[in-house]
Amino acid sequence: MKQFLVLLNDFDDIREKFSYAYEYIDKVNPASVLVHVFFGEWDVAAAKTLTAAINRTIPDAKIVGSVSCGEIFEGNLAALRCMAVVSVFDCTKIEVLTYKFHGGEEETTARRLAKDINARAETKAAEFLMAMAGYDKQKFIESIDINNKNLVVFGAGVTGVTNPTQTAFVSTNSGIVTCGMIAVFYEGTDFHVHVEHIFGWEPLGKEMTVTKSKPLLLMEVDGKPAYDVYSHYLQIPRTGNFFANILGFPFLTQDRQTDVVRLSHACDDNGYLSLSADIAKGSKLRITYGNLGEIFREVTAGRDKIRRFAPQAIMIYDCASRKMLWQTGTDQELQPFQKIAPTAGFFCEGEFKNNDKGLIVNHQCTLLAIGMREGEGKVIPATEAKIEELKFYTDSSIVKRMAAFVQTTTAELEKANSKLAALNSELSTINAKLSYMAVTDELTGLFNRREIDKRIQDAVAAAKDNNDVLSIIMIDIDHFKRVNDTYGHAVGDIVLKDAAAVIRDSLNENTMATAGRWGGEEFLVLLPSFSLSEATEFAETIRQKFAAHSFDTAGAQTLSLGVTATFGYEDEKNIFIRADDALYKAKTGGRNQVVSISAEDMKTVV
Repeated sequence: MKQFLVLLNDFDDIREKFSYAYEYIDKVNPASVLVHVFFGEWDVAAAKTLTAAINRTIPDAKIVGSVSCGEIFEGNLAALRCMAVVSVFDCTKIEVLTYKFHGGEEETTARRLAKDINARAETKAAEFLMAMAGYDKQKFIESIDINNKNLVVFGAGVTGVTNPTQTAFVSTNSGIVTCGMIAVFYEGTDFHVHVEHIFGWEPLGKEMTVTKSKPLLLMEVDGKPAYDVYSHYLQIPRTGNFFANILGFPFLTQDRQTDVVRLSHACDDNGYLSLSADIAKGSKLRITYGNLGEIFREVTAGRDKIRRFAPQAIMIYDCASRKMLWQTGTDQELQPFQKIAPTAGFFCEGEFKNNDKGLIVNHQCTLLAIGMREGEGKVIPATEAKIEELKFYTDSSIVKRMAAFVQTTTAELEKANSKLAALNSELSTINAKLSYMAVTDELTGLFNRREIDKRIQDAVAAAKDNNDVLSIIMIDIDHFKRVNDTYGHAVGDIVLKDAAAVIRDSLNENTMATAGRWGGEEFLVLLPSFSLSEATEFAETIRQKFAAHSFDTAGAQTLSLGVTATFGYEDEKNIFIRADDALYKAKTGGRNQVVSISAEDMKTVV
């Protein structure tokens, strides 16, 4: 395989300008000749004239062409009228098919294309050159079902976005295509191709969700007009050169399980963003930043992979938006490939490449480097990237937008952190309330029966371990049913709460003590390390305080109290039995008294 590059500022003396290529072709008698023509001047008549002239000069050549947003000549941007790339193949067969179609015919045309590809078993690669206006590109691409998942698919497309006053087109020997595509099939067992996809976009900020969209129109993100993302985070105005302002900040999303970026080229009065490729409703997206250093790092890594492939020629399909991003530094992502093999190509408005699952993906803002060779490759020595010589020519507005992004996201984070702190405080308060409610009797504020029972079990176990004394007091409000029947349950609740308050006040003077509502009008007091006499004295204090209290409606009320103690060799069941027996004796013995029973059945009435 051998490649010749021809720069054309005019169309005079075409045979002379192609003389080197023509003489070589005449000498080697190749299997096929493929001529790519990239038209920097978007003129249909000129394209037809040039194609016809090349066809007369190299009659057997397959000619394919596309309008161009800039030509790549020997790894440099060559802003000329047009450029031709003549690829001469020793043993590879080239076949070119044209597919003209309009909106509504996407699926039938995709099936026809897939059938043509699947019928060519020797095809190693398929190149697509697409004029993408007038039909649903996404539907067309997603409808192409290729059997051979190892087939390499690559290509480029033009929409006319970068030159809205002219019609975008692709071309072949047979004519111009303004709505449709050209497929170039590379067939032969000795043909080899390797495609590197250079990305370089780094995500910024939080992930967002597309909440409303249509084909080629991003309408709402997170329920707000899509433009608000650029206005809020980057302070980009809707008026003026909107496309130039957002150039360095496309959206990152996924297409067919592959990371892609999508760049808007216009914004309408509704805040909707026009796109050259779809973003479906429900898609996740983030703003990205065109990090030229990261792009150059990927270029260097991609160059090294292609070097190991050892190509005889390299084609570059680079997005026009990247040329605008690099500005006068564009050659820095092109020149590294020229050091490996003759490098040519053009700047386009969309790039196509199949992923590792064989699905064709519609890319934007990327660079495709396509290495080609016939036969075994010759070893190409490695070259070091001179990072210290790298220069960036980035518009200062990008730095301004980045500063705005940092300020806005910092403010959002501070607000979010403040809100999170408030929520955590509120959650802590709620959890504290829930914990309190889980162990507390709602009416009296003392521990509920489940909690006081648990604490008694723990205290009994501790008394056993420490061979310590433990006492409990069981308390019952005398004639409480009479209070409810006479004055109503509301008054009865007051009596219960006041009884609990008296018990609680007494506990405050003895911090080791714990109390809970045992049920109904009964209460239980747990007294670790209290002897029977000490617990009896404590019970008497509670009885006296309550008896001295007079209620507005119910008048004076009294308590009966049963006390017992253990020295740590019993379980709680026996202790409860004695305390309940003591309370029963206090009730039947006349009420308003304390009765204590020891483990030795000694009975004391106070």
